[in-house]
This record gives sequence, structure tokens and C-alpha cells, in this order.
Amino acid sequence: MFGNVNDERMIMNAPGEMVAAVWEEIPTHYSGVTIDDYVVMPNHIHGIMLVGSGDGEKAVNKSILTNVIQRYKSFTTRKYIDGVRTKGWHSFDQKLWQRGYYEHTIRSRPELRAIKEYIRNNPKNWQSDEHNK
Repeated sequence: MFGNVNDERMIMNAPGEMVAAVWEEIPTHYSGVTIDDYVVMPNHIHGIMLVGSGDGEKAVNKSILTNVIQRYKSFTTRKYIDGVRTKGWHSFDQKLWQRGYYEHTIRSRPELRAIKEYIRNNPKNWQSDEHNK
């Protein structure tokens, strides 16, 4: 849907570029939200999003994160449907995105480095990825 992995590199198509652009625009719509490393894959996205000030307001941050992800999915779905209608993008079956999302609170610099490495290496590991269907 969003491109293909060739020679261990993700090559985004127009829908992939759209979901990446919307991801990068998130901070312009939500104060206190910053985008860190991310990668668009053929049928999903991995990313690090920093939410809030880091002062331990977990309930507020979780609420903000849930809202951001819901709106991201909704907006990109609408844009994708428009692309199907007006640009000839391939239609998707039932839903563009899975129902939920995976979240994890990063608690240390070594953990942050490891997750960034995982994100950067995701295209290299695409052949064995559980989402590669």
C-alpha cells in the first residue's frame, strides 16, 4: 500500500509519501508533541513520538497520544480514500489501519537507542517481519 522494500530499503509510493508527510505534520497540530525517528513500511508505520514534558503526567500523555493516533489514522484514511478516487491509488480491504496501536514508554537512553536502531533496520528485516503478508 505504501511502497515496497527493495534491496533492504523502503521505497515509498505516493500513498507512503502522504502518510509520512501527515506524520511529520503532527507537531504543528499538537503542542508538546515531537516526532523522532520513524519509518513507513509497505503496510504500517513505526515511529517514536515524544508527548508532553516528561514530568510524569502519564494519564494526560496517554490521552494525548490516543487522540493523536486516532486523528492520524482518520485523516490519513480520508486522504487515502481521496487518492483512490482521484489519483488511482489501489483500494484497501476494509480498513487502512489496524484497530489499535502499539505503545511503549521509553525509559532510558539505551532503550531509546535500541528502539531507534530497530526502526532504522526495519526495512532490512522486512523478509522476516510478521506484518509482511
